[in-house]
Amino acid sequence: MLYLNVLNALQNCQRVLANTKQYFKVQTEKIIMTGRERIIKLLNGESPDRIIYSPNIWQWFYHHKNHNTLPEQLKHCTDLLEAHLALGEDCFSRNLASDQREQWYGGFTDFKYDPTINLTLERNGPYKKMLYNTPAGTLEEEFLYEQKSSTLIQTKYILDGDLKNQLISFKHLISSTHFEFDAKRWNLYEARLGDAGMNICGCWCNPLKLFHFAANPANTTFILHDYPSVAQEIMEIHTDRCIESIKQAIAGGVKCIMTMDNLDSNFFPPPYFEKYCAPFFKKISQLCHQYNVKVFSHACGQIKELLPYCMKSGLDGLEGVTPPPLGDIELYDALSSTEYKFICIGGISAHVQQQVKSKQECFEFTRNLFSELISKKAFVLGMSCNTTIDTSFDVIRWFGEATKEYSGLIS
Repeated sequence: MLYLNVLNALQNCQRVLANTKQYFKVQTEKIIMTGRERIIKLLNGESPDRIIYSPNIWQWFYHHKNHNTLPEQLKHCTDLLEAHLALGEDCFSRNLASDQREQWYGGFTDFKYDPTINLTLERNGPYKKMLYNTPAGTLEEEFLYEQKSSTLIQTKYILDGDLKNQLISFKHLISSTHFEFDAKRWNLYEARLGDAGMNICGCWCNPLKLFHFAANPANTTFILHDYPSVAQEIMEIHTDRCIESIKQAIAGGVKCIMTMDNLDSNFFPPPYFEKYCAPFFKKISQLCHQYNVKVFSHACGQIKELLPYCMKSGLDGLEGVTPPPLGDIELYDALSSTEYKFICIGGISAHVQQQVKSKQECFEFTRNLFSELISKKAFVLGMSCNTTIDTSFDVIRWFGEATKEYSGLIS
């Protein structure tokens, strides 16, 4: 009997020891999991140890840096990457190398033009004029950097006059433009970022967005109706140029790309998306998926109608899932409607950023949001499009603290 008691006691000790080892193994894994490891799990369709929180603070950071109003924790930061590292959250950004005064996105590709294009750049204080001299004529566009709000505004569009002739010149311009991926710059940022997260290469746009940039959305509709053949030719050339550059990015080690499209069903209604955007997305996603590279698009506004079309066209996810009243779908509805197979980044709209005023309100919003979710897969908590310049730094931090606090609500 004594022997059996001793044996049972030893077996109990072994079980306790095994459970203790497993407990500390799990805790250690949680402690040592890096931001990059979490994002890799997410991109592989797996659940990270906790929800990823990656605030999009690009405009917010540079606005406060430009106006000397950065919080103490970030005052030493010289650029956005340093700010992300100082903030200490998982960095999953497509703006790390973007020059806020020059462009809305990009930074890892450079525009190169064939000898047939002569580019002239004129500056006058905050104003910038671009003159593209082509064999068929000269095209112009103008920009204003609005210092007060730290916003780049387009004040003159390339296509705004004699469209029939301008489209011929525009076709020459697009045919002669190449996006060259800068592998050296990419590697520099990768080294600086380390394991804190993953860099997104966001340097392209779909063909319909190309015309939005060149003509504005309203005039784009008239161009597609009045000059369908030349518009289609330009779109196909643009797609080829993007593919050339994306191949370079893949060869350079990029694992996640994002097209900067501002998808919104008001400007990309499903029939337009299917006709003008889906062929582009299918081509680039087929290319990227051969090399296990994920493809996202930046959205901004109402996307409920577009979600099935995005999935069907090969996209792996959207950045900018915006809840009402600014958007038209709640985050949990977007995730459930895509069966947690489509990555949704967002959830914190500009409206919410202004609405919450205390740590308690941030925590309550996060707890309520997470309680509606059934999986940590396919979700990154972040600003639905951008962090407004008047958002409190405390709010940015509190959402990070709340993410860690309530990730356990989700299996």
